[in-house]
Amino acid sequence: MPACSTQVKVQYIWQADSEVLGETSYEYDHTWLVSKLQQHLDFWEGTWTPQVVPAQESWKCRHCLFFQTCPVGLESIKTVP
Repeated sequence: MPACSTQVKVQYIWQADSEVLGETSYEYDHTWLVSKLQQHLDFWEGTWTPQVVPAQESWKCRHCLFFQTCPVGLESIKTVP
């Protein structure tokens, strides 16, 4: 049996009419995948530790459930346009 490819292709498909909205391909990296899956599981299970976003992404603070206890605090919201 031939070996599987290490190239992964992800397609984003609109459920209403099955239109392909976009796709991306990348090399499979088992360590990276397990790490990302664990991060997402930790978030959904409520064991995730919030992380401060970079300054250029501080607009996200407006929607964060943790902004009142964040090390950046409300200062980040005051500086967001």
